[in-house]
Amino acid sequence: MNLPAPIDRASLPTEVAPLQDLVLELGQQMQAMRAQFDAQLDTLRHQLVELRRRLFGPRSEVIHLGQAELWSDPVQFPVPAEERREVGAHTRRKGGRPAISPDLPRR
Repeated sequence: MNLPAPIDRASLPTEVAPLQDLVLELGQQMQAMRAQFDAQLDTLRHQLVELRRRLFGPRSEVIHLGQAELWSDPVQFPVPAEERREVGAHTRRKGGRPAISPDLPRR
Protein backbone atom coordinates (compact mmCIF):
# COMPACT_ATOMS: atom_id res chain seq x y z
CA MET A 1 0.00 0.00 0.00
CA ASN A 2 1.32 3.43 -0.91
CA LEU A 3 1.90 5.81 1.92
CA PRO A 4 0.66 9.37 1.43
CA ALA A 5 3.15 12.12 0.82
CA PRO A 6 4.16 14.07 3.92
CA ILE A 7 1.81 16.95 4.66
CA ASP A 8 3.15 20.38 5.48
CA ARG A 9 1.20 23.42 6.60
CA ALA A 10 1.81 25.34 3.38
CA SER A 11 0.17 22.65 1.21
CA LEU A 12 -3.00 22.38 3.32
CA PRO A 13 -6.14 24.11 2.07
CA THR A 14 -7.58 26.90 4.22
CA GLU A 15 -11.24 26.07 3.66
CA VAL A 16 -13.12 23.60 5.88
CA ALA A 17 -14.65 21.28 3.22
CA PRO A 18 -11.33 20.30 1.57
CA LEU A 19 -9.82 19.72 5.04
CA GLN A 20 -12.70 17.43 5.94
CA ASP A 21 -12.20 15.51 2.68
CA LEU A 22 -8.50 15.16 3.48
CA VAL A 23 -9.28 13.85 6.99
CA LEU A 24 -11.75 11.30 5.58
CA GLU A 25 -9.24 10.14 2.96
CA LEU A 26 -6.51 9.73 5.57
CA GLY A 27 -8.94 7.85 7.83
CA GLN A 28 -9.78 5.43 5.00
CA GLN A 29 -6.08 4.89 4.31
CA MET A 30 -5.49 4.19 7.99
CA GLN A 31 -8.36 1.68 8.09
CA ALA A 32 -6.98 -0.10 5.01
CA MET A 33 -3.51 -0.25 6.57
CA ARG A 34 -5.02 -1.49 9.84
CA ALA A 35 -6.86 -4.29 7.99
CA GLN A 36 -3.63 -5.26 6.24
CA PHE A 37 -1.70 -5.29 9.53
CA ASP A 38 -4.44 -7.29 11.26
CA ALA A 39 -4.35 -9.90 8.49
CA GLN A 40 -0.56 -10.11 8.77
CA LEU A 41 -0.82 -10.39 12.56
CA ASP A 42 -3.34 -13.24 12.25
CA THR A 43 -0.99 -15.05 9.87
CA LEU A 44 1.94 -14.63 12.27
CA ARG A 45 -0.17 -15.83 15.22
CA HIS A 46 -1.20 -18.91 13.26
CA GLN A 47 2.45 -19.62 12.40
CA LEU A 48 3.42 -19.22 16.07
CA VAL A 49 0.70 -21.61 17.22
CA GLU A 50 1.79 -24.17 14.60
CA LEU A 51 5.46 -23.80 15.59
CA ARG A 52 4.63 -24.25 19.29
CA ARG A 53 2.52 -27.30 18.47
CA ARG A 54 5.41 -28.84 16.53
CA LEU A 55 7.98 -28.01 19.21
CA PHE A 56 6.03 -28.78 22.36
CA GLY A 57 3.13 -30.93 21.14
CA PRO A 58 2.80 -34.69 21.51
CA ARG A 59 5.30 -36.71 19.54
CA SER A 60 3.75 -40.17 19.77
CA GLU A 61 2.59 -41.94 16.66
CA VAL A 62 -1.06 -41.56 15.86
CA ILE A 63 -3.08 -44.11 13.94
CA HIS A 64 -5.06 -42.40 11.23
CA LEU A 65 -8.42 -43.63 9.98
CA GLY A 66 -7.07 -45.55 6.96
CA GLN A 67 -4.28 -47.25 8.91
CA ALA A 68 -6.58 -49.49 10.96
CA GLU A 69 -7.27 -51.54 7.83
CA LEU A 70 -3.60 -52.56 7.69
CA TRP A 71 -4.03 -54.73 10.81
CA SER A 72 -7.45 -56.21 10.15
CA ASP A 73 -6.03 -59.79 10.07
CA PRO A 74 -4.60 -61.11 13.36
CA VAL A 75 -0.88 -61.86 13.22
CA GLN A 76 0.79 -64.61 15.26
CA PHE A 77 4.35 -63.88 16.32
CA PRO A 78 6.52 -66.83 17.38
CA VAL A 79 7.58 -66.63 21.01
CA PRO A 80 11.01 -68.17 21.72
CA ALA A 81 11.32 -70.64 24.60
CA GLU A 82 12.69 -69.11 27.78
CA GLU A 83 16.20 -70.26 28.68
CA ARG A 84 17.57 -70.16 32.21
CA ARG A 85 21.02 -70.98 33.55
CA GLU A 86 22.64 -70.87 36.94
CA VAL A 87 25.20 -68.16 37.64
CA GLY A 88 27.83 -68.71 40.29
CA ALA A 89 28.97 -66.11 42.79
CA HIS A 90 31.29 -63.46 41.44
CA THR A 91 33.16 -60.38 42.61
CA ARG A 92 32.73 -56.95 41.22
CA ARG A 93 35.30 -54.37 40.40
CA LYS A 94 35.44 -51.52 42.87
CA GLY A 95 34.04 -48.29 41.39
CA GLY A 96 35.49 -44.80 41.55
CA ARG A 97 38.91 -43.37 40.82
CA PRO A 98 42.02 -45.38 41.72
CA ALA A 99 43.85 -44.21 44.83
CA ILE A 100 46.88 -41.94 44.43
CA SER A 101 50.16 -43.63 45.23
CA PRO A 102 51.43 -42.78 48.76
CA ASP A 103 54.97 -42.30 47.29
CA LEU A 104 53.99 -39.12 45.48
CA PRO A 105 54.80 -35.79 47.21
CA ARG A 106 51.80 -33.84 48.49
CA ARG A 107 51.30 -30.14 49.12
